[in-house]
Amino acid sequence: MNGRPATPDTKHMSVELGASQADFRRLFPHVVAPQVIHYQGLRTSVGWPDGALLEVELSPEKTRKIGSLRLTYLDVAFSFTGFDSDRVDEFMRRFRLTFHKGGG
Repeated sequence: MNGRPATPDTKHMSVELGASQADFRRLFPHVVAPQVIHYQGLRTSVGWPDGALLEVELSPEKTRKIGSLRLTYLDVAFSFTGFDSDRVDEFMRRFRLTFHKGGG
């Protein structure tokens, strides 16, 4: 993802996100607050004081067509370095809650 070799404690995950790149930039700070976010094109990185590092890579925006309806979505790839499984799960729970749309 970032051209660097993955360390043994790096965990990878990817999701399809029903959002635009602008939606991502607007909502993502709520997921990682109060950490500082570094944006570089379609790549985003966030570091924690304990040395943990999250790197996120967005795909270009895609469109799903359902009849006359057009829905924007992104593929999102996460690389978690220095996160144990519980911390990854907690991050993803918060990510999903923040980006949740609709009811039910």
